[in-house]
Amino acid sequence: MTQSPICKKTKRGHYHQVTYLFPSTNFWKSRPRYTTEVAFLKPHFTFLYLFTMQLPDKQTLIKALPVEHLSYSSIKSYCQDQQSFYKGYILKQRDEIEVKPSYVIGSAVHAWIENYREHQKQLLAGADVAPMTTDDFLALAVAHGEQMITKAEKDGNMVRWVTQNKETTITTIKETLEAYLQKPPQYKPLFTEVDDLISFTDFEGIDMPIPLKVKMDMVAEDIDGNVIIVDHKTTSSGYEKENGDIAPDFDLQAGAYYIGCMSITGKQPTKIIFDQISKGKPNPFKGMYQKDLRELCDKHSIPYEKYTKNDELKEKILQAWVLEIPDVIEKYVIDFTTNMQPVKAFIELYKSVIFDLYIKSTYQAPFIVNPFKQFGGDLTYKYRLASLA
Repeated sequence: MTQSPICKKTKRGHYHQVTYLFPSTNFWKSRPRYTTEVAFLKPHFTFLYLFTMQLPDKQTLIKALPVEHLSYSSIKSYCQDQQSFYKGYILKQRDEIEVKPSYVIGSAVHAWIENYREHQKQLLAGADVAPMTTDDFLALAVAHGEQMITKAEKDGNMVRWVTQNKETTITTIKETLEAYLQKPPQYKPLFTEVDDLISFTDFEGIDMPIPLKVKMDMVAEDIDGNVIIVDHKTTSSGYEKENGDIAPDFDLQAGAYYIGCMSITGKQPTKIIFDQISKGKPNPFKGMYQKDLRELCDKHSIPYEKYTKNDELKEKILQAWVLEIPDVIEKYVIDFTTNMQPVKAFIELYKSVIFDLYIKSTYQAPFIVNPFKQFGGDLTYKYRLASLA
């Protein structure tokens, strides 16, 4: 594995050649001149000026920046829409969250997994903790979901349900976790719900000016004893990312979390695993129509009537055990032992945003509104990441 950021024992020339936004050699010390260009026709560029400037020393730069730290989410926000970043991270004006059933389900599942893994960690450490059954953990998740719904209804920010009411939402939470427990991933938890500020360096061992705020679901060991990062995501069946898919969100997150994991463990994680947890019961009939169901019945000699409804056909097929039940978790893995590009790209993007913020602060440049955000154009950070690859 290559050396990594925040590792002080860096030898020049050890890494693959990477083109940095900033000249990487003695960047903060030598304060080199750097030219940035106008690029109106490329949405992944956000610079609107053309000049050559000399960057100040690190302390002057820190004082000029309008934020005290950056994070994966704030960098993503800045690249999506500068005006939203300005309101949210500089003025601290956050919009109220609309509480939808999907948000309640995701929050309850995350809270449940945190409790489950933290209890598991305490048991493995030999701590004197009370035993908890599956029903105990499910009761915690249901209570969490019910509390969220009650508070949202009281605050008036609960979105009206279309296909789910309160009862079906709670049922979905229980079904999701019951399916998760049938085949839980084999991890040895080291840290759960990490929330920390990380000071770090780039690959040349040069200190970055402001810390990185990192919030990770879990740092663990796999069955081979390797340090790994685990992130939990709830998703609707059929919308999971598969290995090999282009996933800039996951790449950006992986880069930030790698730095966080290095800081708290002192070890290089071998991979990050995104556990995409399908909401509700596993659906073995995804994409099947009545024609497909009848053909499956004919193939396995499952009797049915001419006007048998689809739900009845599915029940017959399930009872015959002729269809494999899919796993509730679809894993998306980024292996750092063979691919460090997400980490390199994240550091490049961090430097890019730092530079941009310094320019805006020094020259009172405006934070630009992204007019295409409402049309799906809020993903320009993906193009910006691609330009750094």
